[in-house]
Amino acid sequence: MRERGARPIALCTMDAYPPVIYRELFGVDASQVVTGDIRDAALVARLMREADFVVHAAALADVAACTRLPQDAIDHNVSGTQAVLYAAAASRRLRRLVFVSSASVYGNGNPDD
Repeated sequence: MRERGARPIALCTMDAYPPVIYRELFGVDASQVVTGDIRDAALVARLMREADFVVHAAALADVAACTRLPQDAIDHNVSGTQAVLYAAAASRRLRRLVFVSSASVYGNGNPDD
């Protein structure tokens, strides 16, 4: 997409991966990462106003952590997604929002589970 003039920006708390991983996995360098929290509705709205396309992949995906701290899971996964959806609905520029899930929702692949 960069060949077509796309300017990717990632919003991240930077606590899931070391910074080098963002470039390797997501193709963004440090200048394209906004350190922040998806639950910060004002920040999400500001970034959304500048976006044509958004891929929402933010989540607290650690199943064990979600089980131990269910309110954290709700805060990150539900409230964060709500902030993205509200900002998307308010955006006059946004053309498409893609919401992706983590592989964690599929479990460990054991058919007896």
